[in-house]
Amino acid sequence: MKKFLGLVVGMIVIVVGIILVKTYSVPDIQPAAEAVESSHQPLDSAAEHLAQAISFATISHHPAMMDTETFDHFHNWLGKTYPTVFSTLEVDTFGTHSLLLKWNGKSANQPILFMAHQDVVPIDQNANWEYPAFGDLVQGDYIYGRGALDDKGALISIFEAMEALAKNKFIPEHDVYFAFGQDEEIGGKNGAQLIAQHFEKLGLRFRLVLDEGGIISEGIIPGLEQSVALIGTAEKGYISLDVETHFEGGHSSMPQDTNAITLAADVINALRNHPFESRLCGSMEGFLEYLGPHFSFTTRMAAANRWAFEGVIINAYSAKPSGAALVHTTCTPTITRAGIKDNVIPMRALVTFNSRILPGETEETVIAHYEKALSGLPVKITVHDDFSENPSPISDHKAPEFLEFANVVKRNYPDCLIAPYLVLGATDGRYMTDVSDHVYRFLPFRFKGDDLARLHGVNERVSVNDFENAIVFYMDAISSLSN
Repeated sequence: MKKFLGLVVGMIVIVVGIILVKTYSVPDIQPAAEAVESSHQPLDSAAEHLAQAISFATISHHPAMMDTETFDHFHNWLGKTYPTVFSTLEVDTFGTHSLLLKWNGKSANQPILFMAHQDVVPIDQNANWEYPAFGDLVQGDYIYGRGALDDKGALISIFEAMEALAKNKFIPEHDVYFAFGQDEEIGGKNGAQLIAQHFEKLGLRFRLVLDEGGIISEGIIPGLEQSVALIGTAEKGYISLDVETHFEGGHSSMPQDTNAITLAADVINALRNHPFESRLCGSMEGFLEYLGPHFSFTTRMAAANRWAFEGVIINAYSAKPSGAALVHTTCTPTITRAGIKDNVIPMRALVTFNSRILPGETEETVIAHYEKALSGLPVKITVHDDFSENPSPISDHKAPEFLEFANVVKRNYPDCLIAPYLVLGATDGRYMTDVSDHVYRFLPFRFKGDDLARLHGVNERVSVNDFENAIVFYMDAISSLSN
């Protein structure tokens, strides 16, 4: 018995020793780039230009509902506001209003691509906006309105950067492309997808692609007070499923225990009780590699020894919705439809569920999960609006291209740590994974906890300082990454 206990103790000591050695030997791989005094300066009128751009209600509802006149006015405004851009770069149009600009460099080899989108989501007419959602307004230290963060802030930052560089007679060493879609918020079929197909026909491959996605986190990541620049190396897939129930109806004065609506409630409960499995995907592994040495001891130990503590890490992230979404495929009801009159028991009810798919799973595996969870219920499952997307491939966070871009971010935001990241929403960048192995997603705006709710929410805004810093960032990125 003593020998057995001694063996157990010895094994424990060995395991603890391995854990401690790995905890203290994990290298810090943060970029070493230091801040430099930038020669780039935004134009004095930049903030007013973003406010003016926001005033154009370039809303995406459904392709058939597109307000082409508003987009026409917006394009006219772009041409007048950035004349040097449109006289220097080649301009092409896809769909009806998606723009592709090409800045001819000294070489056509190893081109790079910057992306943003022109469209915005609708607003809730009953929501209480502090300032008009489509006003032309700079108020105090902020620019308010729909699109300030998603994505006209980036779009106009890039245009301001292009205009300033073009006025200074900048010529890139390698070709630089700019793709500005018209319909990112409804899938990008008439924008980024068409542009990507155009690139494929031309045989173009990009050394690096940059779109929106990651942010600068200010105190949002548990266990880290320091700002973190989150660079998206992949994005989750997207699928919505309609789950339809049928049961005999009748008069509400003589109800049965079961009807179509109660079955719909059973559907919701069944899916809540059968969540998708949680795990760490490649982007999250990179996230822990980059940030692990900067966490407190216990979190650093877990990050360095994922073989022993992966479950602990997953449980920690699962404590909050924003963290849980990073480690599993989500499933949430978003639309319900049933009934035609208050005293009529409906024969049909429908619940639409939205799932964001973790890399490593597919549309097919998600549907199979729904079918298994609902196997005991009389339901019909169909894909909502016939639209779904698999998760994007994961761009390597160990590639030289990632490090090169991370260095640009670091020297512009020297107070920030850098980390690869899994983007929870969908971006136009997913269409470019067939024309580039290095698609990165980063929006150079600082977000505190309450700012996340402003995305697609009420009182969307960006600080003037963040916006002007973003212009300098894009000027640096365009000029340095193309050389």
